[in-house]
Amino acid sequence: MNKYFAYGLVFESDLDLTPLQPFADERPVDVHVRKANVSDQGIENPGVSLPYVQIKDSEVWLNIPDVCRLLISDGEQILVDPCKNADEQSVRLFVLGSAMGAILHQRGFLVLHANAIYVDDGAVLFAGISGAGKSTTAAVLHQMGYRVLSDDVVAVDEYGCIVGGFPQIKLWQDALDQLKISSEGLGQIRLQVQKFSFPLPPDIQDIRLPVKAIYFLEVSSKQGQGKLELVKLEGIEKFEYLNEHTYRRQFMAGLGLKRRHMGLCSKIAANTPMTRLMRPPDRFSATELAELVLEDLRRQGLSVLPAAEERQE
Repeated sequence: MNKYFAYGLVFESDLDLTPLQPFADERPVDVHVRKANVSDQGIENPGVSLPYVQIKDSEVWLNIPDVCRLLISDGEQILVDPCKNADEQSVRLFVLGSAMGAILHQRGFLVLHANAIYVDDGAVLFAGISGAGKSTTAAVLHQMGYRVLSDDVVAVDEYGCIVGGFPQIKLWQDALDQLKISSEGLGQIRLQVQKFSFPLPPDIQDIRLPVKAIYFLEVSSKQGQGKLELVKLEGIEKFEYLNEHTYRRQFMAGLGLKRRHMGLCSKIAANTPMTRLMRPPDRFSATELAELVLEDLRRQGLSVLPAAEERQE
């Protein structure tokens, strides 16, 4: 058995869950991850039944063709049934993605499809659909000295604080090229795609930080616009954007968490500055985007010194 730490939780697993951080403390285990048989028929009497997904009460059943079947229960257990000839990287990708999202939902977090960066004793989030530039922007800020707290899956608690995730950024080959990072020595997150796991220093540990601001990255429909645009969100728009960018939002109704989820979205929306950040479809400079965000944060009165400079002070 291996023990790991992520999102403030201790995981015990008979699968290799690298890049989660190994954990040697004697704290009780929060989540058990086990290889086991998972029915190919799903669960009995599901409240929600979608292609490859069934949900009821405190259970989520997932079927990823040619990779694995997963059963996530009570915020405490993930059963993993790998398909014959499935590669380890693909199985791990879905355990640390969809299954992790389900566990965090079950444990009462607001789970966002986002990245989180340490800024001004708090966290700044970059949310957006796949391909919007979240991870590339996070990687640029990492190169500038900022700590990346979570990649792709961000968990926000009822007090408006994020809990630290695990130390990696997933980057496509074109993002590595833009950042002048060699893919040599980096592990592919799936053998079938040119997307790589870029490891980060394992310094997240048990950290909770208030969310200072959220930026929603979007690709503009205006061809040839040629510039980045910031649009502040107000009122109900903030709630709607949080709801839209909730990770695996389809889990909510089946798990009976819709009312709690709406309450969390409303609470975060009421207390957090939120901004749409639109970029042109024909050009993307993550460095330009990161610098624009830092300037916007300065205008809001936040200190934007990188973590290394903060520690030196």
